[in-house]
Amino acid sequence: MYRPVGNGPFPLVTINHGKPRRGTLPERSMHPDYIAAAKWFVDRGFVVAVPMRRGYGASQGSLGDFAGNCEDRDYFESARLTAIDIEGVIAYMQRQSFVDPRNVVVLGHSWGGLGALGVAFDGTPGVTGIINFAAGGSSVAPGQICGGEDRLIADFRRLGSGGHIPEIWLYAENDHYFAPPLAHAMYEAYRAVARAPITFVDLPAFNEDGHFTIMRGDTAIWGPAVAKFLSFLPSKN
Repeated sequence: MYRPVGNGPFPLVTINHGKPRRGTLPERSMHPDYIAAAKWFVDRGFVVAVPMRRGYGASQGSLGDFAGNCEDRDYFESARLTAIDIEGVIAYMQRQSFVDPRNVVVLGHSWGGLGALGVAFDGTPGVTGIINFAAGGSSVAPGQICGGEDRLIADFRRLGSGGHIPEIWLYAENDHYFAPPLAHAMYEAYRAVARAPITFVDLPAFNEDGHFTIMRGDTAIWGPAVAKFLSFLPSKN
């Protein structure tokens, strides 16, 4: 957790990590680094929580954030399952005296972004905005999605039916997990049925794989777009 100096209460941002590609890294070995992003938010007056979901890193419990096998992955249900852990962290942080429980922004990266959309679908109390960095499904390799792209897009549409708070989606030009055509297709499916403004931002290419811009890139790459988004949320009024 990171926080500004003072007693608050401050608005809250939760930064939620992704899931490693199958066979690349054990979940228990994950230690995602979002320090630069956390500092960016703290400098703007936010408390920042960066939790590890059950079954990742040193967290207790076992993995419970996906539904179905690779051939028949249910991304709608996976989003809802991932949201359970995120919502647990939100509820805990909302009880802290230095947090404004009415002003929570959920940032999700990759699989964590899928979970953030699950939070939006659930209508979690106090959540005023969603920041989606490169959300998607189970990417086995570039151009290969468990269950196929059509299933992923269809499940994003199902999630969109619950989208009732503002969201910003950010995907890099050279994202090798969810390439621009797929990212835009997921966005269009979601936006078509959402009940709140959903903004899409095309980020420039970053290093060899822009999927990790939020972790490894300079905050100047995404900061201006996110700052503009935050300026319209109740937490910044």
